[in-house]
Amino acid sequence: MKTVSILAIAGIAAAASAQHAQWYNGDPDLVNGLSAEFNTSPVTDAYVFDDFDWNGGTIFDIGGNFLSSTNITGYAYEIRSGMSNGFGGTLHASGDTDGAYTKTPNGFDAFGFTGYHLVADVPDSNLSPGKYFLALSEKGDGTGRAFVATTSGAGSNGTPGGNNDNSFFYSTYFGVSYGPARDQFGTNSADFSYGINHVPAPASAALLGLGALVARRRR
Repeated sequence: MKTVSILAIAGIAAAASAQHAQWYNGDPDLVNGLSAEFNTSPVTDAYVFDDFDWNGGTIFDIGGNFLSSTNITGYAYEIRSGMSNGFGGTLHASGDTDGAYTKTPNGFDAFGFTGYHLVADVPDSNLSPGKYFLALSEKGDGTGRAFVATTSGAGSNGTPGGNNDNSFFYSTYFGVSYGPARDQFGTNSADFSYGINHVPAPASAALLGLGALVARRRR
């Protein structure tokens, strides 16, 4: 069986920003990152899922903080519910696209990888209130690597806020099927720097930015 390749990070980066999405799991803590990538070198596929509590409304942007060296060509994502160890639960939304994203340096650089904030403009998904799991992966050009950064919850907005260790890893390349993400690190917990922009229900509030980025459109 292949060994999961994990990027270990240490130190402190000099970037921080207020987070105003319905859910933002927190800034990178520069402790670890986990493979979240498609078509890099040599990884064919890897998803990292983390949970969020949803108040209802329409999702239109998802995002995350990555450490990356690939030439990104797009992204892949999934939103699920009811996940548990070895069980993928119910798929509510997914996509595999080459367009409609922004990738901006965020200052969280480490170990020769550049820190980026990736925001994906996904097809609108109206979800009922409840607990869901988000995965977002960079699509590469067959070179480099991409890792989603871990977080301890600093700067988080919404719940659970990067401190509840309810994340999962899926990769046919690494031979892991919805296993706890912490098992890939050999630690007691693992949470990841993801976030979501939305139109609230009812859709009357002004849209707020995800990270340092400003919402680009209004539904």
